[in-house]
Amino acid sequence: MRIAFIVGGFPLISETFILNQITGLMDLGHEVDIYARRSSPDRAVHPEVEKYGLLGRTRWFNLPLTRTAAVYRQLPKQGDIFLAICESWNRRKLLEFGFDARRIRLHPIGVDTRRISFKVREPRGAQLDILTVARLHPEKGIEHGLRAVANLSARRPRTEVRYRIVGAGEDRERLGTLVEELGLDHQVEFLGPLPTPDVLKWMDTSHIFLLPSLAEATPTVLLEAQATGLPILATDVGGVRDIVPSSAGFLVPAANPEALSDKLALLADHPEYWPAMGRAGRRFVEEHHDIADLDARLAALFEEVVFGTTESPV
Repeated sequence: MRIAFIVGGFPLISETFILNQITGLMDLGHEVDIYARRSSPDRAVHPEVEKYGLLGRTRWFNLPLTRTAAVYRQLPKQGDIFLAICESWNRRKLLEFGFDARRIRLHPIGVDTRRISFKVREPRGAQLDILTVARLHPEKGIEHGLRAVANLSARRPRTEVRYRIVGAGEDRERLGTLVEELGLDHQVEFLGPLPTPDVLKWMDTSHIFLLPSLAEATPTVLLEAQATGLPILATDVGGVRDIVPSSAGFLVPAANPEALSDKLALLADHPEYWPAMGRAGRRFVEEHHDIADLDARLAALFEEVVFGTTESPV
């Protein structure tokens, strides 16, 4: 089959789930064309972009792109199948916008577990390494992560807390100022945007993965972190609860540094929890979010639509 992806920007360092789908379908022998509104401003690029020759498959054009309610009023009449990437947030939103439940298929995001090494996390003396991977944008709530780390350091002065943040964005300067105000200059390191292989290396050296977002859909990075064996601490927003089982991590309310620091302290005090959480996370990703299985399902769904085995739009 020949499949077109219409996206806002390409290739974006933060949108690994789109890249995973494209390369997975190509691995299955399908032809993929990419249509994007804009090229990426990111200096860092995932190696798969070059490996699969994706820039040669991309056409950039001035595609009107909006997420207003007017678009969603027309869209339900124009498609055969609509994919929801999670149950608790995305599918519910589609139903609210008037999409026919019979046309909605649940198709979660996935990661390539074959390329992600698992490691049981063990303490290294008094050292505690915390990692966040996110765009430096207000909705990612990184300021609350910084305040939680400052709180943890005050409560556990003998713990050598190091907090590394991977990502770039408009909030970089403000967050840097906050680091100075909180006295975290020697504990916080901004690593900038990195391709997936480098992100996985930093995950490998960390003890806890922290995502303090104010808004999310289903962030791929939480699946990647679980696949490496990292215990997860995240906020209960969007579809996060669908991809972080309680056996693999903790979810707390958004914009609540105190709740974040309480769970960080719990994890710091009980490293014996880490191995079981890591194994549970890896198992969950392998069973529910492996990209090879999901891409095969997606290709089968496309064939179902193309060869007319689904109902036509009303």
